[in-house]
Amino acid sequence: MVSRLFALTALFVILVRADPFYYGEGMESHNPQAQNLKLYGILHNKANINGGWIALNSNFLHQNKSFKLLQIQDSCVVIVEAQNPQSPQKLCYQKPILMRGL
Repeated sequence: MVSRLFALTALFVILVRADPFYYGEGMESHNPQAQNLKLYGILHNKANINGGWIALNSNFLHQNKSFKLLQIQDSCVVIVEAQNPQSPQKLCYQKPILMRGL
């Protein structure tokens, strides 16, 4: 009984402290031009990148640079910078705050 109460109390504290609109610390990218690109959602042939829905094979701007959405995978997308089409990059969902810990 005590362990259940402790577990419920701990879960309540985590839920109260969690921000439902938190999307992660930043993407895991080695390209400085794409450092602030974040993947928020995938829906059929579109991906929500930085709050805007981008269709597959469409171009979008970020920090005055042009990117293209090349491929949609399960929980990731592949993008490429228009100036450097030989080096595609992968954007993936951030882990939810409850999975990362506090």
